[in-house]
Amino acid sequence: MRDDHYDLMGFSSEKEKEEYKKKVQQDLDRYGMFFIGTDCSGHEYIVPFAKYDEWNEWVDIPEDDERSWEEPSYAIRLDGGTLIFQKPQIYTGKKLKDIST
Repeated sequence: MRDDHYDLMGFSSEKEKEEYKKKVQQDLDRYGMFFIGTDCSGHEYIVPFAKYDEWNEWVDIPEDDERSWEEPSYAIRLDGGTLIFQKPQIYTGKKLKDIST
């Protein structure tokens, strides 16, 4: 998650924010979570959450910049396929919510 996203969460101190960021990263590393990202052309990808910031930097590169023409090696392009989840969860920014039935 980018720092500006954490800034919107209203932490009372920089220390509290940094402790939360550390805990979130530990949880993400442990769970090996992914998210669905979309590039500027509307293509969808499965992206490791640990690469969230790197992904957003790539997405922000203008389309006419050659660096944006090659998708990151860590991202898996869906190309209209069906994505199947075993135990879906939603990450709300503060906790994981289990939505499996």
